[in-house]
Amino acid sequence: MIIVEQAADLSAYLDTVLESPLVTISDDMITRFVALSGDRQWIHTATADARIVPGNLLISLIPQLMQGTFAVSNMQRALTVKYDDVRFLSPLHAGAGVQARITITDVRKRDGGTFVSVSVVLIDASDRREILRCRLVDKYEG
Repeated sequence: MIIVEQAADLSAYLDTVLESPLVTISDDMITRFVALSGDRQWIHTATADARIVPGNLLISLIPQLMQGTFAVSNMQRALTVKYDDVRFLSPLHAGAGVQARITITDVRKRDGGTFVSVSVVLIDASDRREILRCRLVDKYEG
């Protein structure tokens, strides 16, 4: 876990690969997400081994997983301004653990804030298989 005072200080960690704590995706999490999202695709509502974690549930976990890798202590707010090039690579089954590998790829000041770009890879914690890849940009203010 990296903790910096200012978002601009993250530039010292460019290309550093950070791994998040493990999050286990339970059947209950999937059930609640499916109810909230209205997703009725059978692979997400199946029981036992056939149940696949919805891709949008995985995306929604990225901020939590990222917060387990680095933090900026002196800021007023952080806003996610962009998800880009989201790729679903492999299914993840209910009950599996997922972790994120976060790589800080760019840090730049502009428009009254500091923009931090990261590469995100979600992996199945049991076999290290890549589940999802994307790029993300957050804007830190204050």
